[in-house]
Amino acid sequence: MEEAAKRMHDEMVAEQARKEELIRQIRELEKIPIQRTKGFDPTEAGSHGLMVEMSVAELRERLELNRRKLEQEIDFKRETNLAKKEREG
Repeated sequence: MEEAAKRMHDEMVAEQARKEELIRQIRELEKIPIQRTKGFDPTEAGSHGLMVEMSVAELRERLELNRRKLEQEIDFKRETNLAKKEREG
């Protein structure tokens, strides 16, 4: 009976020591600072204090509009030149 009680006591002491070690490890992990980085939002302007700031999304949109405008101008010039050649020739 005494042997069973001693074994039970030893198991409880070992379990308590294991729990204390886990708690110590958790507390150590909590002390480590976590670096939180802000995710990249393409719709957000740079916020550098400039009067005219664009977000990446606005910049892409404006570049696309300029590209289309340039293509239209090139097509118009091409058609104008073809019509001019047909009139002359």
